[in-house]
Amino acid sequence: MGNNFIGDFGLTLLTVVNVAIIAFEVSCTWVLWSAAMAVPQPYRMRWPWVIWLLLFPIPFFYQAICFAALIPLSLSYRRFLKAHGVTKSGQDGFGLALSFCILQLMSFLTQVPTPTPWLHAAWPWAEDFGQWAGLYVFTAFLVLVSAMWKLRKHAMDIGEFVQSGRADVALHALTNLKPDCEESISSAILIP
Repeated sequence: MGNNFIGDFGLTLLTVVNVAIIAFEVSCTWVLWSAAMAVPQPYRMRWPWVIWLLLFPIPFFYQAICFAALIPLSLSYRRFLKAHGVTKSGQDGFGLALSFCILQLMSFLTQVPTPTPWLHAAWPWAEDFGQWAGLYVFTAFLVLVSAMWKLRKHAMDIGEFVQSGRADVALHALTNLKPDCEESISSAILIP
């Protein structure tokens, strides 16, 4: 009876952990998708549904989807923010998206088969580098998701201003983005 209880408890615990991991992945993907949806249509460089393909971690396919979905997402924000007078670099998430994609690609070095002595002789550090990159991938992904959440909020604030024309909403949206020059704020706010 004791072994059956321990086995059932272990199976239940494993199921709960797997469901929690899947829920976490789905919620992070939803954040990225909602960030893609927050960019108005004329500024989008990729369809927002492509983000959902990140839920399928198929080798080679996943690395290509990371580049094909996350880089255009950050470039869409760059176009959107530049069109609204926010030109400060580094606020569009491009560097974060690019570093995540490169780390994801570098973590693939751990999958190089051992019977390739020429590769291990040429790059003896490749497997170790792949393991370190794999450790940093999760952190880079969390930082990217949080940055996209903030960009989503800013895009919604700017979109609300464009639709409503209220100066207090514009001031809130533009001061949170910290543009390079004050001219972009004064030109965006219409003083009666």
